Amino acid sequence: MHRSSLLLLNCVLVMSLTQGSTSFNSRTDFDNLCQNIWNSAGSNLKIGQEIVLYSGRKAKPLITLTKQGKAKVQTDVFVKFQALLDNYEADENLHEKPSVTKQREEDAFIDAIIKTNRGPMQIVFDYLRKKGKVSMKCIDQFKPVLKEMWFEKYSKRGRGLKSSGFEHTFVGELGYSRGSNTKITKGFHNWFQFLTERTLGRLTYHPPLISKDVSVEPALVRARFQWRGKRKPPGSSFFVGTSPDFEMALYTACFFEGTNCSCKLNGKQLSFKTIKFYNKRNILTAYPTV
Repeated sequence: MHRSSLLLLNCVLVMSLTQGSTSFNSRTDFDNLCQNIWNSAGSNLKIGQEIVLYSGRKAKPLITLTKQGKAKVQTDVFVKFQALLDNYEADENLHEKPSVTKQREEDAFIDAIIKTNRGPMQIVFDYLRKKGKVSMKCIDQFKPVLKEMWFEKYSKRGRGLKSSGFEHTFVGELGYSRGSNTKITKGFHNWFQFLTERTLGRLTYHPPLISKDVSVEPALVRARFQWRGKRKPPGSSFFVGTSPDFEMALYTACFFEGTNCSCKLNGKQLSFKTIKFYNKRNILTAYPTV
């Protein structure tokens, strides 16, 4: 059978399995969408039980995983996410070598975040279809859009195709600030990458936190640090303990909703941004605001 026919058949099967499983009326506004994304993300780590956040002034690690937390980050979505973190040149001015392996890892990660029935990205996709923001019949047809939004390379200031939304947001880049000869850390809005790089000795955290909102999950902080010897001014904001599929779904929803997004999640007001690149097809960066 032709690949397109298989895709269509799969779409029909998926639609028949998911239609009616969740009422669209529960996701007609952005507040309910955010809550449903959170509720469906089974790999979020519980603050205090699976992940410990230090918010004092002493030179201690900001993030520590418990035994249960270490087990949680071995789930499929975290494993597929971690495989992507070493695929990039840290310096935004260096060309990155494309490879079949890197492409496969990107595709495997996208598959991981869409394969869960009634998972975060499925909920976002259904919301976007209901709102008329996408025309695809099923989430498998949405995969090329996610690949373009997050992983397609774009050129900053005419310097070649060297950056992507995923790299800037979740991995981080080193580059010069505008009008300055000082190299700094850019992007880097992910707690798991923060923990990974600190464990590898490439990141130094400078306490205390600039700001925090940790009383109700999802926890989010704004922290000062140096990555590969370059500081991140004026600090970086990121969620703590959230799963990659939660963050990808939330930021993807905001991409279609508008640059500045907010919703009520677990009873607290949550604000976050997904900033588009100039061509409006790619994500430049995404992060929560504290």
